[in-house]
Amino acid sequence: MKLAFFGLIIVSQLLAANAAAVENPMTDIATWRDATIVNPHNALAFFNLGVSNQKAKKWNAAIAAYNKVVELKSPLSPAANYYKALIYNEHGRADLAQKLIVSLSHENLPPNLKQLVLSLKHHIFAEPDIALVDPNLETETKKNRPPIEKKKVSGFIDLSAGNNSDPFADSSSPTIGGAPDTTEQVKAGADFLISAAADSEFRFDYNFSSNFYSKSTDANYFYHQLTAPFSYYFWAYRIKLTPIYQLDNYGGHVYSDSYGGSLDFAKHINNSYCGVNIQATAIKNKTTTDSYLSGGQNRFQVYFEFRTRVSRLMLTGALNQLSYEDTPALASSYISYPLTIAYTRYLRSAELTLSVGDEPKIYSKATPASVARSDNRVSFNIHAGYFFTRWYQLYADFTSIQNSSNFNSSAPANFNYYQNISVAGLIANF
Repeated sequence: MKLAFFGLIIVSQLLAANAAAVENPMTDIATWRDATIVNPHNALAFFNLGVSNQKAKKWNAAIAAYNKVVELKSPLSPAANYYKALIYNEHGRADLAQKLIVSLSHENLPPNLKQLVLSLKHHIFAEPDIALVDPNLETETKKNRPPIEKKKVSGFIDLSAGNNSDPFADSSSPTIGGAPDTTEQVKAGADFLISAAADSEFRFDYNFSSNFYSKSTDANYFYHQLTAPFSYYFWAYRIKLTPIYQLDNYGGHVYSDSYGGSLDFAKHINNSYCGVNIQATAIKNKTTTDSYLSGGQNRFQVYFEFRTRVSRLMLTGALNQLSYEDTPALASSYISYPLTIAYTRYLRSAELTLSVGDEPKIYSKATPASVARSDNRVSFNIHAGYFFTRWYQLYADFTSIQNSSNFNSSAPANFNYYQNISVAGLIANF
């Protein structure tokens, strides 16, 4: 017990002094290497050798020294594992970093080390920085990369153009169909980190999206979305509560305001995640003729994500329910059960994603003159992206959709359509 307590004191002092302790990393490497030769059981010497190598950007040598600290079962092992996790996370090995951080979360750590572990845990829950993925970390890294910092303000701009074989394919009418048309899209977003603590963070996000067709102007749309997610972390879990406001415009004459929120609960298991997301939204639609439609949309979603250092597999299943009412005599609703499987392969400066989705959807309406039907939509998407730097990505998307509709009224009994959408664009991050 005395040795462990003394070790925790050493850990605290080392962490506090680490930034100023190594003035000349190369000189210190030689000093501490000699110390480990004189005494191969000197865990403190191996720890300082690891710190010196890390300062000199000799990542694999640092990891080897930290591994020796753990092998010697030193009280410095938690700090050694933390620094190993930093190296792994900064070089795209999130799977190894996650294992170390989750293990450390269950240990009795000094307060300053515990705070560092929880802060890194917050970052690991975020999406990986693809531009930093390095599948060759176990060999000497040829290119030194800067660490990922949590920015107070970040955002993106996405400009793209392409072709849609049938912009009106999603119409609720039995006469579905339209002519091919070119499309231009603009997307933008900003993320503001309001506050962050050891076990929580609060953000404010804004997203904008628009789509413009050359001929099918009634299919044009844009929306603004404001969210304020609050996340709380404990052990290997994350809870996120997000208020949502969204303003939509379709075809220049239909507007809708949506208010709601979502609750997300996720668990980290080794290098994978599983979670549940529940969302409820109230919708108020308004057209230029002052006709109002009110309703709501609810969603229950489960997801599973498995990551390696160079790939990610995502499975998502959901139950969606939408309903609206114009008058007591005219109401509409649908229930759908979407299922999506997506696989992403990360390369040093590129990514490739393949996804397949299936969504059965059942419509119903209250009036006999309205059309009730059931749909089944199968989609396939391929996405390829190339990163010039961490900040700029050139990408291409192709989506193919096959939809089968079965009408339950005097309208045509069955209707099938195919829709192909191809888009290329550029994303700039800041």
